[in-house]
Amino acid sequence: MIELFDCNLRLGMPTRPVPGEPTTVRGLLDELDRLSVSHALVRHQGAVELTPPISNRRVLQEVEDAGGLLPTWSLLPESTGETGRPDETVDEMIGLGVRAVWLHPKTHGYPLRDWCAGSLLSALEDRRVPVLVLWTEVVLDELVDVLGRHPALPVVLCNISYRINRVLFPLFERHAGLHVDLGPPNAQCGFIEEVVGRFGAGRLLFGSGFPDHEMGPAISYLMYADVGDDDRERIGSGNLRTLLEGVT
Repeated sequence: MIELFDCNLRLGMPTRPVPGEPTTVRGLLDELDRLSVSHALVRHQGAVELTPPISNRRVLQEVEDAGGLLPTWSLLPESTGETGRPDETVDEMIGLGVRAVWLHPKTHGYPLRDWCAGSLLSALEDRRVPVLVLWTEVVLDELVDVLGRHPALPVVLCNISYRINRVLFPLFERHAGLHVDLGPPNAQCGFIEEVVGRFGAGRLLFGSGFPDHEMGPAISYLMYADVGDDDRERIGSGNLRTLLEGVT
């Protein structure tokens, strides 16, 4: 059986909740159990809509005894000091067992340019910490700048558009640190097969975007893809584990 390790789960109540959506640790664990997903990286909604420092601590507390749920932090550039000095914060984070971060540049109001976020990106790159970011949160030219200036930084684009290939494939050709997940709205027939054939299975991670999106489509997308079981295993969990184990 293929192990599934979801890189893209959300915990916590959004400002505009959808009736019935799970917002608690118990609700997320029930869904993982129902669909046989063994582990998941979890970000806290409060870190997006409220305050990252408080919510980063909160996600640590809430998933402490949650088995397959692993915490992620949301960080900010150091200019306002909200999430501390990057070198110190990243070291503290790693010491607490957090191995990945989310950035929300559009929502949090800053550019992914070195004049603003360079010290943060460099601290993450030095320690090989995977950076997850929603496709809707990035400006394409800023992403290109990040990938060029920080080649050792693992970047995972999540919930990419189904019309992204014309820009994604040139980026894959130039930047080995770029990855994408399988969460909606990316549901192209043949996308997994084409990426594996052209660039190898190492560029793809299993990620659903739950509970903003159902987990089932991403699972079906992977399980029915016309790729070998070794590639399916790497996409399902192996690639993410490699990234997390690469944190120094």
